[in-house]
Amino acid sequence: MKDKNNGETRRSILKNTAIGATALSALPVVQAKEQPTSRDIFEQALRVQEKTGDRTKYRKFLENRGWSVASKDMTLEIPVSTSNEQDGVSTQKLDKADLEIGLSLTENCNENFYGKVTWNWGDNDYDDIGDDPKDNIGMSWKEDSWYVPADGAYGGKYIANVSDYDYSANGISMRYSDGNDLEVFGAGGAERWIAADLRKPSDAYDPGARQLWAVYNHCWAGGSIKSVSISFGAISATFDTSAKQWDKGTDQNGDKLILSEADASYNC
Repeated sequence: MKDKNNGETRRSILKNTAIGATALSALPVVQAKEQPTSRDIFEQALRVQEKTGDRTKYRKFLENRGWSVASKDMTLEIPVSTSNEQDGVSTQKLDKADLEIGLSLTENCNENFYGKVTWNWGDNDYDDIGDDPKDNIGMSWKEDSWYVPADGAYGGKYIANVSDYDYSANGISMRYSDGNDLEVFGAGGAERWIAADLRKPSDAYDPGARQLWAVYNHCWAGGSIKSVSISFGAISATFDTSAKQWDKGTDQNGDKLILSEADASYNC
């Protein structure tokens, strides 16, 4: 089940929260500056990602603080055929594009893990544009190998449901308003992202078997999403119309966009 805290989640890492402390003049003691938590450092890295649109700078920020960061990138050739031949790939508005997608899994070398997916539709024609329903981008895992704590989900620009994400025992997914993102299509591209604080519910999995698999679910042809289903390596949506979709977490060569706990801990 989704781990919520009275329905409240972090709505945006870009919203600054001011924490005030009242100093008592009667106490002449100079108080030591509070050290940032691992979550604080992770959120700072996400601000770097959002400001620069560059996943390599996000990675460098964390590595400079002694974190271990594993990453994997792939390019998906679009269009992708759907399961129904009658759908036809020519009906996709994104009919000639490449989707660059990357996954990172990081550890602060103290058993705190964080996952992030980035994507970029930058290599496309000027007449290519997104379409409703929204796309779904997720991080999937084997049942009960990871979970997301309360307020542990994050998303950048054009993520529609950061505070009400789709969730199951097999992963987390968020909805990307690709039809509204005019900064990406035909303009050279921009990295978009989702991220999550990942916790281990038990030690039932070996580090190499505790995996994170990124998946992109592209939807088009109008309408809205009714529900989203997440399984290990797959995301699918149901619609209020006859909208169409495909999902990919594997490239044309069969390479899966997967990282493991062992990958993330390699440099610890």
